[in-house]
Amino acid sequence: MIYLLVFVSTIYCAHGFSFSTFKAATNAIGNWQLPTFSDTESHACFSTDSWMTTPNGKKRMDQIAIGDFVLTGNLTATYYTPIITWMHREPEKRNQFHTIMTEYGKMLAVTAKHLVYRNLCDENYEEFIRYLPKGRDIVFAEDLKVGDCLVLLYKGKYRQQRVMRISITERMGVFAPVTENGRIIVNDIVVSVHSGIKHTRLQNKYYGIVARVQSWLRLFGEPFFHKATIPLGAALATDMLRLVMP
Repeated sequence: MIYLLVFVSTIYCAHGFSFSTFKAATNAIGNWQLPTFSDTESHACFSTDSWMTTPNGKKRMDQIAIGDFVLTGNLTATYYTPIITWMHREPEKRNQFHTIMTEYGKMLAVTAKHLVYRNLCDENYEEFIRYLPKGRDIVFAEDLKVGDCLVLLYKGKYRQQRVMRISITERMGVFAPVTENGRIIVNDIVVSVHSGIKHTRLQNKYYGIVARVQSWLRLFGEPFFHKATIPLGAALATDMLRLVMP
């Protein structure tokens, strides 16, 4: 099934079909109609002014390329891992972001359906933690509330900070980098690379296959390979996954 989704999404994007054209074509075949798919904005993820940590220091999203190593983490420790593909890389596009501020001034701007790691903190919450929140505690950014805790990286350790303010802002750039383990550290905050649905393992497998398929684009030259993204295909595949998963 995963391979079918990769094929459909890749073909959909590669041929530049708009959804209206695709829907019109399907309507012509009997009376059956496709469900309405979401547009790419709900899967946009990060803005240009977001940054990641590389072995050579901090870099903005628009300074990162496929194959660059960025800081990520497993359940207990951090390490560097390469960017394997882009779900989106559209530096000239403007989008709406949930801008989250923590109690000590850390900021994260993500789209509504992006997944973040959340802990429910009481008044005496533990500042440093040994483990990331469990999978069931990963939530959409739009579901975060003031008083929830996010997990940050501080001097190589996982640290919690309470969310103090959430606002909606318009920012430049649409960037969605993908790593093999499905996690990434952006602005020192640990987040998922995924959005749209909470089945992160299935998305990890899907984008791993996409990365292998996209590697063939090197045949057309390095500049083409590094600029290639799958915005329409990614959104379509995510919506298809939502249809078949509970």
